[in-house]
Amino acid sequence: MVTTAKVSSLSRLPKFLNYTNFLKFALRQFFSLKQLRILIGIIISIAIILTTFLVINKNKKYLMPPQILTQLQIDEYNLMPQSYRTEITERHIFLYANELAKINGFREINNLREVGRNPNWILPNAELVLSDGQKIIVKRGDSLWSISREKLMDIDLQFYKIIHKIETENPPNKKELLEKATQLQFSENHRNILKKYL
Repeated sequence: MVTTAKVSSLSRLPKFLNYTNFLKFALRQFFSLKQLRILIGIIISIAIILTTFLVINKNKKYLMPPQILTQLQIDEYNLMPQSYRTEITERHIFLYANELAKINGFREINNLREVGRNPNWILPNAELVLSDGQKIIVKRGDSLWSISREKLMDIDLQFYKIIHKIETENPPNKKELLEKATQLQFSENHRNILKKYL
């Protein structure tokens, strides 16, 4: 009767306790108690590091500022009349990338004599400040050149929207809009368009 009572009481134990005891018994066949404690400590440390890494990356995902151009803006850019769209050349990109380099503490591109960080090396997850104060997070595969090209597309789109507003609405703040367009202009095409109004 006593034996039966013991068996029935053990059978009522939660299954995970039985599994835990079995795991402890199995591990003790291969490791001493001291080694087992060290192993458990290492496993817990790895688990904490992995959890911290996942939490940080999750937070970065949600805190990351939007990219320079949204899909809607890209669609708007592609629909711009050809006569208003600037052909963004390598020179435009070079000049803007140099401006970005100076703003963010890099040396000028191709100026090996200047002391400073190499602008050809920007690291993923680093923060970059653009010429208008916008902040972006560098993605894997980004470069100052690719970021500069995208920002110039954004500026070109902003310029077109201002001119389109002036031409279609004749707004009362036309002077302020023209001043804004003048600040944005970076190409010969922009300057030719502005000549009509200045």
